[in-house]
Amino acid sequence: MEECSSNNVVVQSLPEPWTPARLDVPDEAPAELVGMVGDFAPPVFGTTSVIDPWRAQALAGVLGVEPPAEREGDPLPLGWQEVYFRDPIARGTLAEDGHAADHALMPTNRPRRRVFGGATMDLTTPLRVGDEVTRLSLLEDCRIRPGRTGWLLVLTELHAYTTAENSEISGSQDGLALTERRKVVLRYDGAAPAQSGPRADRTPPPRPEPEITTTLTPDPVTLFRFSALTYNPHRIHYDHRYATGVEGHADLVVHGPLSALLLLDVARRATGPKPLTHYDFSLLTPAYVDRATTFTASRDDEGWTLTGTQKGRRIISGNAH
Repeated sequence: MEECSSNNVVVQSLPEPWTPARLDVPDEAPAELVGMVGDFAPPVFGTTSVIDPWRAQALAGVLGVEPPAEREGDPLPLGWQEVYFRDPIARGTLAEDGHAADHALMPTNRPRRRVFGGATMDLTTPLRVGDEVTRLSLLEDCRIRPGRTGWLLVLTELHAYTTAENSEISGSQDGLALTERRKVVLRYDGAAPAQSGPRADRTPPPRPEPEITTTLTPDPVTLFRFSALTYNPHRIHYDHRYATGVEGHADLVVHGPLSALLLLDVARRATGPKPLTHYDFSLLTPAYVDRATTFTASRDDEGWTLTGTQKGRRIISGNAH
């Protein structure tokens, strides 16, 4: 079944969407950046997709794991909703970076350098192969913040996944199965704000010795396959000249969601048949192609503390249980 949009989906338990009236503008924020969101009124909208087995099997192939969801009724692992709910984008509607020029949850006139900052997922009931799932999406927050190299527009998207089957199981009216908050950071090209006082100590806190360690090297083929599977046309993942010459990266960039799924898989395999119901992670610095990447999991009181490193740099950290 092809994905489709529906603006009639309403889930009463969700927060009110963000409006420009809630924008807190820092004193030195560039007027151009403030103007980009001054009249921005993002909609609340729904998309429906069937959890078909092929995409789950294809993702398992990209991650190099045994397919955990192959038959009707099999539960989809937490995080694997990443390969569903993809909008078909016409060729003539793409911007220079490869993304769609118009995005419902982003201002039309916006900074074009985009990074995925992280996400938090909480599962009530697993999505299952064969389920028809509706994802309701809204913009929960929008902030202008100073960064180390320039101003940032930080967006928090809220996605709520509902199924008719879950309504029957839980007895709830909204059928909420999964809530996901995604942080997207847009980098403004203007000058960085002046920094006052000492820089914050970014040394990570000490972590227990990992119980599980996995090292792999994402290559260009892996990046291509993940881009294709997630219908992600962002050029930093496949166009070396653009990634290095325009956006200033050292090489092709490994997708943030791919790093997040590889990290979560360490905890998933360690946990066994019991499904994970919570995952939060932050992407700390870009990961690059053809570099050995180590993912570790350490058990704590609540579940797993997770870390990904590349050449001694922490690229991602998270928690799962």
